[in-house]
Amino acid sequence: MKQLLILILLLFTNLIYAQELTVSIIGSSDSSLHVLYLGSGLRYFEQEKIYTLDSKGKTSIINNLTSPAMIRLTNKGESSLVFLKPGKNLEIFIGKTDGKRFFKAKGANAAGIELLQNISHPFYQQKAGQYYKADSSVTEIKKVIISDIAREIKPFDSLLRIREIDQDFYKYIRTDIDYYYASVLATVVFSQYYLTTLDKSHPRYKAKLRADYEAEWPKIYGKYPLNTSAMVFPDFYYYAFDYTTWYNLMYQAQKEGRYNEPFNAKNRFNKTYNGFAENFKGTVLEYLQARYIHDQAMQKQYEPQLLELYNRFLKSYPESAYIRYLSPLIEDIHRFQHAASQSLQADQELLANVNTLDELVSRFKNKLVYVDMWATWCGPCKAEFEYNPGLQKFLKANQIEMLYISMDKPEADQQWQQ
Repeated sequence: MKQLLILILLLFTNLIYAQELTVSIIGSSDSSLHVLYLGSGLRYFEQEKIYTLDSKGKTSIINNLTSPAMIRLTNKGESSLVFLKPGKNLEIFIGKTDGKRFFKAKGANAAGIELLQNISHPFYQQKAGQYYKADSSVTEIKKVIISDIAREIKPFDSLLRIREIDQDFYKYIRTDIDYYYASVLATVVFSQYYLTTLDKSHPRYKAKLRADYEAEWPKIYGKYPLNTSAMVFPDFYYYAFDYTTWYNLMYQAQKEGRYNEPFNAKNRFNKTYNGFAENFKGTVLEYLQARYIHDQAMQKQYEPQLLELYNRFLKSYPESAYIRYLSPLIEDIHRFQHAASQSLQADQELLANVNTLDELVSRFKNKLVYVDMWATWCGPCKAEFEYNPGLQKFLKANQIEMLYISMDKPEADQQWQQ
């Protein structure tokens, strides 16, 4: 009985003194704090959470982490990065003085977290464009990239030496910076390889990839491998996607004479999904395949091939934690495919073989017409379809014809008809 009471007392004490991330935002008219955990794996799928600041601009978030995490805090459009370790308290103070923004941290790795605010990484493909110039050699580009890495990491080296940050924090930051620039350099290379895949009549076509670029490509992936340790890098998926598609399924296959079936709208799903399986295994493979299905489904193109991939994923990972994030998107595809299989209503007509605007207008002579320009790739366009019943009722009551004009390319003919 005495041991039970001690256990209850310990649990009660832990609840009272639970570790927290406390954020205070001074002088903001926005009382909401948007919190997003960055990274790969399940953290990618966790939705942004919104916390309400109290009258003093303060809010607390329970720290129930089981592994270190990078967190983005956003208030009134301005973001800050925070590194939080399991079982640690951390206080963050954000505000403005004399029109200038200030950021202060109190707790584990506070000095490093404050330093983090000076680092800004644009999307890696955008960054790659800043390094390449016509006829740039890989040696020249690497020299600039190495200089940029040293500039970013040097202040953290200093903090580590004086023990202002711990090894976990340093390793996390070092991995993030190294893999970011590895992605940038790999993008510089594959963007030049892409030019060799263009039609020969294209003004930017190149017959072959330069030898120094070709030699560098495998070295990048050899030095910065795609393993579980690299998954802390927020853009890990894109790094792995480029490696799978551009490097393995295209460049290597072409080099080895087995590039028999180029990517197209029909085969790209299976080729990419299978490509992940050829190059990865374990938890990394599970994440990449789940992420691929998720990202493609989020495009709201409702391709039936994704239903096949999802069934394959369920067979491979029947207990996967990713299923709950994928299933709602797959249900949307099922609903779309079911609706697409239905016949046109009596008052609907598909206008095919219309070649000119005059020909189209002649079909509605002396009529008032409501015209909706849309495309299958336009999310907001498709979101408007939810309000079609009310719109149709209004148009019918006012004797107005409805005309939808798809702006899709001819190869998307089946998609927009659905």
